[in-house]
Amino acid sequence: MALLDGGFKFLAIRNLPSDSLPLSWPFALALHKNPGIIFDIAIPLGVILPITVMLCTALLVIIKKNIHTSLAQSSGLWLIVCGAVGNAVDRVVNGFTTDYIIIFQRSAINLADILIVTGAIIYLYYSRNTLSEDTGR
Repeated sequence: MALLDGGFKFLAIRNLPSDSLPLSWPFALALHKNPGIIFDIAIPLGVILPITVMLCTALLVIIKKNIHTSLAQSSGLWLIVCGAVGNAVDRVVNGFTTDYIIIFQRSAINLADILIVTGAIIYLYYSRNTLSEDTGR
């Protein structure tokens, strides 16, 4: 997944203009160089990279520990790790995160962001269901 994301980012950098190319509302394609994290909040690479490594390492430990008891939750965490690695590699290689999907002419995202959000939703959904089963609710 991180390789696919990297491929899309490479194509975006090489082929997309900074101006939006309309597809069908609410989406467009355009190159957006995000200097930081969500909402373009600039955080230096020396800060964000160690945090990313620590969080991904912690998630991998949790995945390894729980993969046999909760495949769905582990899969959600794995998607988060893949997305985080994709964005981290992009930051190291390019000095920014390459976003190329523009939503509602306001938000710029990429495949890695979609993986992170999807993974979080899957993890939370199955965590809630597991909690409900454990408590009998």
